[in-house]
Amino acid sequence: MPPGGATWQPQWIWVAGARNPEVPTAAHFRKELTLPANAHIASAYAKVSADRVYRLWVNGHLVSRGPADPGNDIIMGTNWSHHWLYNQIDLAPYLHTGLNVIAAEVLTANMLPSYSLGHPGFALEADVLLTNGPAVNLSTGADWKAEAIDAYREGPLGNLCAGA
Repeated sequence: MPPGGATWQPQWIWVAGARNPEVPTAAHFRKELTLPANAHIASAYAKVSADRVYRLWVNGHLVSRGPADPGNDIIMGTNWSHHWLYNQIDLAPYLHTGLNVIAAEVLTANMLPSYSLGHPGFALEADVLLTNGPAVNLSTGADWKAEAIDAYREGPLGNLCAGA
């Protein structure tokens, strides 16, 4: 069960047409976030999940990889809890004033079909709290770029993280 017992219901984003569960499919997701020049970040905790395996980069820094701990969605003596698991990550050390690039690489792992929809999806929710201004929401949605890629890569995401 997610921390605090609350059900997490994020807005998922997907790559259109990438729905063949027989072939592992990889995708990139990308969002640019601009913080005001005088911003002082108090905190920026994100909830992150993917269908299925992911790596999350902020301004070229690998900040998380997942999935969240599969198996903790089952409570002893019960069936699957229907809660989607997530990792909680502190993004504050990686964000700065001006342009920030948040990028994820997601791979659908067909070896674990019991808890995969069979196509790469990604979900992130965060509020960037500023000490000197209103909170800035950073959540997946239609304003994120999404593209299918041929294969899962090693190392930084290259052009996906460009502009940081």
